[in-house]
Amino acid sequence: MVAAEPEPEVQERAVVALVGEFARHGYRDRAESLARIATTAHNVADTAISLAAAAASDAAEPQRARELAIRAEALTLELDDIERRGLLTARLTKVLADIGDVDRADELVRSITDPVDRVRAAVVLIQAIARSGDVDKARTLAVDTEAFITTISDVPTRARATTHFVQAITIDGSPGRAEEFTTTIALPAQRAALLVVLAQQAEPERAERLIARILRFDDWTAALAPLVRAEPDVLTSFADELPLHG
Repeated sequence: MVAAEPEPEVQERAVVALVGEFARHGYRDRAESLARIATTAHNVADTAISLAAAAASDAAEPQRARELAIRAEALTLELDDIERRGLLTARLTKVLADIGDVDRADELVRSITDPVDRVRAAVVLIQAIARSGDVDKARTLAVDTEAFITTISDVPTRARATTHFVQAITIDGSPGRAEEFTTTIALPAQRAALLVVLAQQAEPERAERLIARILRFDDWTAALAPLVRAEPDVLTSFADELPLHG
C-alpha cells in the first residue's frame, strides 16, 4: 500500500520546523536548501527569520546576519495576514536586537496593530536588550510598554497583554514591580494565574506572601503548585481537610 502524499501545507510546516532546527544546530547549508522548498508567503518569511536568527548567533558573520535580517524583515512586512505578521515580527525583533539594530526593532514593535502581539514582541525585545547588558535601555522600553498597556480599553485583551508584560518587568531586579502591576488586571482568574507564575519564580518568603494572595480567590486551587513547591508537606494537609470519599 502506497502512503498518501501529505497535504502541501502540512509538508511546508514540516519544512519550516526542519529549517529552524537545522539552522539552530549549525547545519546552515541544509537549512538553506530546505528553505527553498517553502512557497507560502508566511512560511517563506518564517524560514527566513530562522536563518537570520542562526546567523545572528554567530559572531563571526555579522554582515551575513544583517543581510538575512533585512530579507526576513521585507518578507515579514509583506504578509497580508495580520496575526501571522505580528507573531513573526516578535521573532524578528529579537534577531534585530541580537545584531545590534535595537532602534529598528523598536520601530517594528510599535508598528504591530494587535495589542497583545505588540506587547509580546516588546517583551522579546526588552529581554534581548537586557541580556546584552543595556539595562537602562531595557527599562526605558519597559516603561513605554507599560504606558501602552494602560491605553488598552478591552479588559480581556488588557489582561492578556499584562500577562506577557509581567515576564519582562523584573529586569531591574525589582520583582515587586511585577507583583504591583498584577493589580491592574480586572479579571480574577487572569490575576491569579499571573500570581502563580510569580510565586513559582520567587524566593520562599515572597512566594508564601504571593500564595496567600492567591488563596483569597474563589478558585484557590491555582495556588497548589507553588504552595507544594514551597512546602511539600502541605499537599497531604490539604487532602486531609477535604471531604472526599473513595
